[in-house]
Amino acid sequence: MRRLRSTDFAEALISDAPSAELGDRATDFDWVIGGWSAVVRDFGCDGSVSESTGEWWFSWILEGRAIQDIWIVPPRVDRAKSTREYNRYGTTIRFFDPGEKMWRILWVNPVSGVKSELAGRREGNRIVLEGTSGTERIRWSFNDISDQAFVWRGEHQGTDKQWVVGAEFDLKRKADNKP
Repeated sequence: MRRLRSTDFAEALISDAPSAELGDRATDFDWVIGGWSAVVRDFGCDGSVSESTGEWWFSWILEGRAIQDIWIVPPRVDRAKSTREYNRYGTTIRFFDPGEKMWRILWVNPVSGVKSELAGRREGNRIVLEGTSGTERIRWSFNDISDQAFVWRGEHQGTDKQWVVGAEFDLKRKADNKP
């Protein structure tokens, strides 16, 4: 028996393209495949704003039936000096639920212990997902989508049931999957 190489797992997980089973739904998220650099703003309950940078990587996985990302704040080159506050090194898995006609996602951040489950769909030039993180109602959205940039917002529902922005990421493409 040979020793597991790091590439063995990656080769079994990563796919070069979406599965034909997804049909047109693949276009909802195929634009995001690749790497992105981010300017990250986290908004405190007291009105404070903390700004940092990050990196976000997306790939088709599981024979192209799902998309996985890796979200890293601060970016890997700056991780040695990071603190726990606003420290993210987690992953999301997205898959299309044909019965409900929506995307389902699960986010896990082992650094903070946060787990979030959301579902939603593309609405024109925007993707909106709603769900929960612990007992809190949350909404994530991908906005102003283009081939080279987009804005991601993370919101939570306040006590008055209004959506409150907790984080906003301005993203610029740094790598794509085109040959």
